[in-house]
This record gives sequence, C-alpha cells and structure tokens, in this order.
Amino acid sequence: MDPPCPLRLMVRDINISDLTGTWFEMKKTRHTPQEKSSFCNIYEFQPESETTARFSTQGWLMKTATMTSGTATKVAPGKFLVSYDKNVKQMRRLAWRPENTGTSFQVLEYKEGSHLVVYSCSNIHDGSQLRTTREYAFILARNSSLDATTIQSLETDLTRITNVGSLMNSWKSSYCEPN
Repeated sequence: MDPPCPLRLMVRDINISDLTGTWFEMKKTRHTPQEKSSFCNIYEFQPESETTARFSTQGWLMKTATMTSGTATKVAPGKFLVSYDKNVKQMRRLAWRPENTGTSFQVLEYKEGSHLVVYSCSNIHDGSQLRTTREYAFILARNSSLDATTIQSLETDLTRITNVGSLMNSWKSSYCEPN
C-alpha cells in the first residue's frame, strides 16, 4: 500500500500571464512506459482569459514526434485543472481519465523567467482502502539550459516534501537541440 498524498503543501500562486509562452520540460516522474519513452517536450501556453490558458505540447514518444493540446484553468491560488482535448491522442497518460475531467496540478515553485515546478497527486481507493497513490511532478524551464545546480536543488526540495522519488531527465540536449 502506497503512502497517501501529502495533505498540505505550500503552493505558489501564479497568474495565467505567468504561464504564457514557452516552457521546456527538464525533469519528470516516470510511472508509465509512455512517460519513460517521452522526451524533448516543449509546452506553449496562450491565455484565453484571466483564469484559463490553452496549451500545446510537442515532443518525442518512442522516436515519434507527438503533439497534444488542452486547457489549464486556475481553480484556486497556485492550483490548476489541466484537461486534454478529447480528439488528441495522449502523449502520456498524465492527465488521462475516461471521463476527461482533468487533473489538478499545484505550483510548488515559480521563479519568473527561470523555472516552474508543478505537482499532482491522486489517492486511488479500492472500496474503503487506499490502493495506490499516483504522484506526478515536472520541472519546467523557460529555456533549454537551466543550470544543473538549480535543477538538483529543485529536485531535492520536491523529493523532500512529496513521495515522487527520483525524477528522470526529459530534456536530452544532445538529441533535442539541433546542432
């Protein structure tokens, strides 16, 4: 039996305008084969309103170029509901649910012009008992060259307050960036 989701995490409130633009996925959790095989993911956010942004994601999944899109809606300070478009093949099972209701993400760290750390946790129950806990975490950067010291510090802080364990590198400079 997995430990339950953390009850209280300090979240960092950000506005939709803070999300606007391009983000490079530097590190992430690795639960499914799709996640282990996806890399070079780039997120593009465009605001629709003060509380909603459209996003698209481009990357590689098992050596095939992929693209997803959806909506991020601010539902509370530092919390967003992420829903993928129904007609888009999922690049990973991150936010997939049969009813496509979306997944709640919390912003744990934000530094303007530098990085963003997002986290999601779901307790999955089987009757009255907790069966499993599914945690997702991502370290995103404004450019593809966030320094290793910053990445290590963010990962250390994240693993200290959650149960995500070690994160995998998802930005592989030698492969992702053209020479």
